[in-house]
Amino acid sequence: MEDLCRDMQLMMVASHADKPAVATKAQTALTARTAKLAQLIRNDDQALSMVDAAYAKTASVDWKVVNNLVRFRPDQGPLERRSQLVKEAHAALSAAFSKPGIERLFGAQTDQPDACIICLGEVRNCQGSYEYSGDCEPGFDDSNSSLGLINPPLQPALPIGMLDVGLERLLLRFLLCGTAEAATGYERFSLTLSGNAWRLIERQSFVRIPPPADSEARLAFLTKESGVLTYLLGGVSATRVALLDIQAVAIKDGLWQMARLDYRLAGHDWVLPIARVDDHWATNQRWDHLAYRHKGGCIQNQDFFRSVDELREHNAQY
Repeated sequence: MEDLCRDMQLMMVASHADKPAVATKAQTALTARTAKLAQLIRNDDQALSMVDAAYAKTASVDWKVVNNLVRFRPDQGPLERRSQLVKEAHAALSAAFSKPGIERLFGAQTDQPDACIICLGEVRNCQGSYEYSGDCEPGFDDSNSSLGLINPPLQPALPIGMLDVGLERLLLRFLLCGTAEAATGYERFSLTLSGNAWRLIERQSFVRIPPPADSEARLAFLTKESGVLTYLLGGVSATRVALLDIQAVAIKDGLWQMARLDYRLAGHDWVLPIARVDDHWATNQRWDHLAYRHKGGCIQNQDFFRSVDELREHNAQY
């Protein structure tokens, strides 16, 4: 939508400035983006109709087809061809899912899951200029921000499944079917897993919205008959599966020395600090997200990072 608005503004400004060539180029881009948006809407509706049809028949879903229809960023290239931001963020993510990283992600005092589903939203450089580089799609694989990364961590300590942002939003739309929040449910609701059963939770809100009358039946369908968990885990069978909703893999700056995972686990928000040690990323003990950002008598913004000394002091408490 931002690209559409930008093209529209550019077309209008160029028309008023009597620059027909610029206006024509903007109009061509606007037409192409509008056609692409229309196709995405048709794909999403087609995918939802497939899930609804399977639900009506209590049958399994062809999740490979559905996932291909709704993938948030279908044009991701090989990891080795991505920007340094994406490569560094992926390396930090891999550190988080190593054996010591897993213990810190979930807490040493809690039972570790048998498998994990990751839904990864944003990768960003917190002190970047946000200028797009190259011919890549803005907001995707430029040097300062990337959305919808689906590359799984390397050599994880447990089976990992990647829940694409587009598929997550489709599942929420399915669960909220018949409500005014169905199309934008991802802004207020999150998915989670209890054992291997899907659950729907509402984020903190001043006004609570009651779930649809048949939401429990739809959740039971996703858990038992749909086969979505088996698909995401590549056929692996697990009874204790965790869903990590990673809002961001944040890198402090272009020095690539400090990073963090901002994530939600079972409805609670956490921060996992990751620092470069010699030539690799290493995890630190996790923080409650408010405790991490509360400093100097106020809550710091999303670009705030704790110092190495503060991380060491926090690590010493465990």
